[in-house]
Formats: sequence, C-alpha cells, structure tokens
Amino acid sequence: MTSHGFMKVPLPKIAAMIHPFSEKVAWRLSQSERRNALQMQLYPGRFTHAPFGHQFSCWTLFSYTCINFFFSILGHPQSLSVYRKKADHPMSFSDTRLRVFYSVAKHLSFTRAAEELYLTQPAVTFQIRQLEEHFNTRLFDRHHNRISLTEAGMMVFNYADRILELYRETEKAINEMTGVTRGVIKLGATTTLGEYLLPRILSGYHDGFPGVQVRLTVHNTRTVIRKLEDATIDIGMIEGPIANKNIVVASCMEDELVLIMAPNHPFTKLDEVPVHRLKEYPFVSREEGSGTRVVITDQLSKFGIHYDQLDLILEMGATESIKAAVEGGVGFSIVSTMALRKEMQLKSLVVRRLKEGTIKRKLNFVFQKQKFRSKAVEEFLAYAQGECAKIKEKFAI
Repeated sequence: MTSHGFMKVPLPKIAAMIHPFSEKVAWRLSQSERRNALQMQLYPGRFTHAPFGHQFSCWTLFSYTCINFFFSILGHPQSLSVYRKKADHPMSFSDTRLRVFYSVAKHLSFTRAAEELYLTQPAVTFQIRQLEEHFNTRLFDRHHNRISLTEAGMMVFNYADRILELYRETEKAINEMTGVTRGVIKLGATTTLGEYLLPRILSGYHDGFPGVQVRLTVHNTRTVIRKLEDATIDIGMIEGPIANKNIVVASCMEDELVLIMAPNHPFTKLDEVPVHRLKEYPFVSREEGSGTRVVITDQLSKFGIHYDQLDLILEMGATESIKAAVEGGVGFSIVSTMALRKEMQLKSLVVRRLKEGTIKRKLNFVFQKQKFRSKAVEEFLAYAQGECAKIKEKFAI
C-alpha cells in the first residue's frame, strides 16, 4: 500500500491492462527508442515516429501517458521514467531548455550540442526556437555554416552559466550533507592512457562508488585539452607538459617509452641502439597532435636527432595499430611500456632502449582551475592518484 491508500501494482500488470503493447513499451525500450520517445515530449503534438516499426497509434500514446500517470499516483520507483532513465539522463536535474541553449552556445554548434546531450539535432533546434519565442528575440545569428550569439544570446548565456553552476553546487552540498557520492564524471584520456592505464584504475572504482557513473572518451592530447577548455569533460588524463595556466596538473606516475621491433629486425642484434642509427630504417609514428609524438620529438632532439630526419613510413592514431604494423615488419616504433605486456609474454615484439638514455614522461590528470568540481570528481581524483601509485610497478619491463 502507498501513502495514498492504493495498492502497488507491478508495471507489467498496469501496462497489460492499459494496452497489449504497453509491457513492451515500458520494459524493452532501447537507447534509441527512449530517445525517440523523448522527442515526443520535446515536440508536443507530433507523434509520427514509430520506434517499434509501425506508426504510433492513439492507443500507444495513451498507454505511455497512463503508465506515467499511474506510477505518479502509486509512488512506483520508476515513476515518470518510461521515456528516460532518471538516474543517468544528463538533463534530469535542471531545466532542459536552459541546458540545451547552454550547450549550443558553448560549442556554437547544434550538432555538437546534440551529441553531448544525447538528443537528435531537430530536438535541439526545436528547444532553441522555443526559447527564442519565449524571449521574443533571436539568441543566435545563423550564417551559412556557422552560428554566433547575439547580444541577447550572450546575456542569456552568462545567466545560464551562473544558474547551472548553482545547480551543481546545490547537488554537491546535498550529497555532502547526506554523505552520498553520486553523479556523472566525464573523463577524457589520450589513446595510450585510455586503453591501458585508466581501465586498471576504473576496475575497482565502481565497487567503492556504485552511485557514480563514469563516461570515458579517448582522443589525442590536443583534443583532450580542447574538450577540457570548453568544459565538455571534467577531468583529462594526458602525457607531457601543458602550457595553459588555467589548467591544473595533478601527477599520476612516470612512464617509459621504448623502441619496439619485429624479432627479425636488425636492431635486435644490438643491446642498445645508438640514436643516429634510427635514421637507417623505416619508422612507424603516432599522428600529429599526439602527446606521445611530442615527447618523442623533444627527447630525440636532446639526443641530437630531429624528428623529420627519421624515415617516417607510416602515421597511425592508435598504439594497437602501431604494434600490429611493427609485428608485420613495416618498421620499428617507440611506444609506452604500458602497451607491451601481452607482446612480451608472446615474444611477438622485441624491446630495445637507446644508448644515449631512456625516454620518460609524466602522466598527469588535468582539470580547469576555476571550474566547480563536484564531490564525485574530487573523490575520483583522490582514488585515481592512489591507484597510480599501486600499479606503477606492474608496467615495468
């Protein structure tokens, strides 16, 4: 029984009473179908999209509405969540229209805002149009392939920034008062760290913080920094130095880069490889914008050889691809020891160091100095730094 005096009835029974398709509607919505259903909320009066392969009938729409209505009366924990999950939806805490506007204004792109908010681009456009009608003025100037904020749009953006910051502060204050850590952490990591280090750090994190959802995206260093600067991510993890004074650097661990080659490569006959001999054989490189490439370039320069003197035969954006190319005999490369545990066990690659010295780099967490950080973000940083110290020895070769 609920506080209203009603008996709690399981969702499938309510759904079955309302409409024969309702049980499937309530429990089998895929991510894309939930998004389609959300569009019905964003576009009142338009019900032409059919997530089940047929056009929405009045009965189906009526079923959606009635299920939510009954849930709200009966106090069911899934109340008002047929269209979307309340716990992990990025717009569950604050006003939808304000968040949509803020994201479009921040990126100056409807497409990137739609990706960030997990909405379709028409839904984003509709929300902006509704907000402009509310204020009775244009908030964006539309050009051929770009948009810009009007004077009124800039004013709304400044207020939206303050309002959303207050939302976050309120949530943090309540979480601290209740002693519960929950929320969403958006991480951005470079390719090597996102593939080899962060999965180890995250493997035990969920057990200690079950209420926190982590979203990890992997890019090269240049993209991670850009996403951090425009607040698309909360924390970044990169290799090497950073010039932006508004970004705080928190150390994780030191990493070593080594030469790798196929077992039949001429370098395998040497215990250590003189740096001047790197010019003699084809080299497989990381792409422009990679932090690994920057570190290698700087270190080789100190050893007396410029990066453009190497016989660069192939550029690749992922360490796994580089290892496969080297195993296939395309050339040699320089990668992190973190990426070589399997190859060392299988003896499919050979590792050598330079005669002039080792190539080392610092792995760091980075975040904005002025940006508000939730309790979840702060506790993740503390946890991750502790894990860095524990797993450092596991990557030694």
